[in-house]
Amino acid sequence: MSERRFEAVIFDFGGVITSSPFEAFNRLEEERGLPTDFIRGVNAQSPHDNAWAKFERAEIDARRFDLLFEAEAEALGHSLPGSAVLAVLSGAIRPAMVTALGQLAEAGYRLACITNNVPAGHGAGMARSGDKADAYEQVFARFEHVIESSKAGCASPIRGSTR
Repeated sequence: MSERRFEAVIFDFGGVITSSPFEAFNRLEEERGLPTDFIRGVNAQSPHDNAWAKFERAEIDARRFDLLFEAEAEALGHSLPGSAVLAVLSGAIRPAMVTALGQLAEAGYRLACITNNVPAGHGAGMARSGDKADAYEQVFARFEHVIESSKAGCASPIRGSTR
């Protein structure tokens, strides 16, 4: 067996451990007759100071996000409340990734997670609830360290608008 070159593996959560929120955004756009990737476009405008960035850093609450995001969307020519975006944010856990986490842990690697999330709601893109029965919490429990943007007050450089 070859010598290990590293001791830890750091994961992003949404879009890696779970299905991508972009898939859900595209479904919402299709349902509402919006251009494909419109939501990503809204989030790309002023990416460090827009509603999405402020919400990821927990600088605003869900109601304020709803209003600010809607204004940003309207400025780009379409009406879309932020609450509609939040309603589709959680992604499905990818079983293959859960298996991979287990295999890495069994091999002795330390596991960590850095995730951009928001402080309201439920699911993969939301701040952790602490509810041990929650499937997301069970996955998060596999990590030795978890850094959440909504709790740390800053977003990781892995941002949805730049992928």
